[in-house]
Amino acid sequence: MIKITKRIICAIMVLLILPSFTVYADVVWDNEFDRRNRDRTIDVNRSFYINGNDGYLVSVDAPGLRRDNSGGGYENGRVVRISRAYNHRGQYWGLIDWGGHGGPDGWVPMDELLVRYTENDFLKENYDNFYGYTGNIEVLLEYEWFYLWQWPGSDREKYSYDYLGESWVGIDEVVVEHALLDFASRVWVYVKIMGGWSSGGLSQAGGAAGWICMSDPDNSSDLPEFNPAPDPIPWSPYEEPDWHGTNPPPEIIPPRTPERTPVTPESTPERTRENEERQEDSNPDEFTALVVVSVLIFAMLIGTVTLVVGLRYRKPK
Repeated sequence: MIKITKRIICAIMVLLILPSFTVYADVVWDNEFDRRNRDRTIDVNRSFYINGNDGYLVSVDAPGLRRDNSGGGYENGRVVRISRAYNHRGQYWGLIDWGGHGGPDGWVPMDELLVRYTENDFLKENYDNFYGYTGNIEVLLEYEWFYLWQWPGSDREKYSYDYLGESWVGIDEVVVEHALLDFASRVWVYVKIMGGWSSGGLSQAGGAAGWICMSDPDNSSDLPEFNPAPDPIPWSPYEEPDWHGTNPPPEIIPPRTPERTPVTPESTPERTRENEERQEDSNPDEFTALVVVSVLIFAMLIGTVTLVVGLRYRKPK
């Protein structure tokens, strides 16, 4: 009877403790303002360069909050990923969100970012020039490695791929989606290997996506970077990026490292009532939450131990 009671008590403990850890995980890994206003944001889902007016940007918990340098920031030129944008009184703010388990970092003004050209922009721009590849992709097995470019002639990082032919990556895992001829009549193919790899580069298991020059897969002739990325441009919520427009290029502000200053009553900017209310809603006290959860868990453990000890040494009737 006592053994069964112990098992029931342990099961109840697990059920009680799990929700507590879940609540605390939300406090740490979530952005409260984003969660509450998700239906009022627009999807962005692309990478940008930081181009802050002060040489850096500091993210905040909610659009419109005052910014200070007490928490450091992002230097100009750094690449960030923006998942969504929110219109705060006519100014758009973007949520820096790397995805995965790290959770959102915070909000920054979109007019202090510049759109970064990516392989997806190349695919959209050149789609009408693609054709179906009819060559033999198995020729790649003859090479010890080959290069994956972000686009033909890209000036960005390219990756040497040497997983092919290994036991877990066969030639049937290489799927050709497009082919393209460059100005020198070299044949390029866009491939997805093991379904592709959305995070860029190569996965540890060999998943990847990119362009291969089938005329020179291992770049033995030192293939040049003949197709550099266009300059970064300002973001617009109303239209797709115009990489070859006639507008003058934006000012690129040099990076500057923010000086970390302690936040004291004398140095803290005066807050408006609206900002205070928004901070209370979107920036919960993580330390307080941790203390409360820890006390609850400790109390449950003590109570359970007391109950088990009482049952064990209870005198039989």
